[in-house]
Amino acid sequence: MFLQRITETAWTLSQEMYDKGKFSDCLLVREHLLTAMQHVFGHEHTDVAAGLDNIGVVYRDLGKLPEALAKHDEALRIFRSNLGDDHIDVAKSLDNIGLVYRDLGNLAEALAKHDEALRIRRSKLGDDHIDVAKSLDNIGLVYRDLGNLAEALAKHDEALR
Repeated sequence: MFLQRITETAWTLSQEMYDKGKFSDCLLVREHLLTAMQHVFGHEHTDVAAGLDNIGVVYRDLGKLPEALAKHDEALRIFRSNLGDDHIDVAKSLDNIGLVYRDLGNLAEALAKHDEALRIRRSKLGDDHIDVAKSLDNIGLVYRDLGNLAEALAKHDEALR
């Protein structure tokens, strides 16, 4: 119980730092949290995977894309190992990986990851869930970057429905 309270407090602190744009400070706190979670739960626990995904988001915001991709890939591996290929946490990691690939300019890989995330989210959450809309929006952004404005508009329009 004590460890849970410390973890929740540290997470809240890191989120406040993130929200204020203090990404380096946020990263430091989240990396310490990850180390503690790995020590308590082991390296293959889904809470560790969630921590890795969260660190990957901060690395992306810092522009450290290879580091972000590595954290998201590791999170995806752990989620798939523990939860299977069609879990919503897998979809979240796939969407995060797609965002990094888009930032790296690897649009084909970004589209593939977002498409896979969308497939999982639709099957698990239904067409009307906000996370389905997020995946559709991400796909639309990739199509825009590819110059396919008609498909981009179609995906953004679908996300709004």
